[in-house]
Amino acid sequence: MAGSGRKMAESGRKMAGKWQEVAGKWKEVAGKWQELAGKWQELAGKWQEVAGKWQEVAGKWQEVAGKWQEVAGKWQENSRKWQEKGRKRQENERKWQENGRKWQENGRKMEGSGRKMTGSGSKMAGSGRKMAGIGRKMAGIGRKMAGK
Repeated sequence: MAGSGRKMAESGRKMAGKWQEVAGKWKEVAGKWQELAGKWQELAGKWQEVAGKWQEVAGKWQEVAGKWQEVAGKWQENSRKWQEKGRKRQENERKWQENGRKWQENGRKMEGSGRKMTGSGSKMAGSGRKMAGIGRKMAGIGRKMAGK
């Protein structure tokens, strides 16, 4: 019986030794995992830093885009104003041409009625010719303004 107790104690020691060896290996593995976790955490920190910088860059680009949008809005407004000015200029050109035609017509009428009258008629005809001439000039100015 004493011999079997010794054997049991011996096998118990052997087993304890093996378990200690296994525990040592697990401790080593756990240490490596901890080291790896530390490296991953460090890497995560760096990525977070990079992400922060990209966010900052994105914010600046958004700011630039906002300013360009503002500039585009002003250009659109200016374009509208120039269109309005162009339209008014065309309207003025048309009026000048129209007035020129009227002056020409009135001048011809005056010239004709001046011929019919005696005495001061020749004077009236002369002023009618002058009026027609002014009308032609006005119509010419209107055409130049219109670019025709």
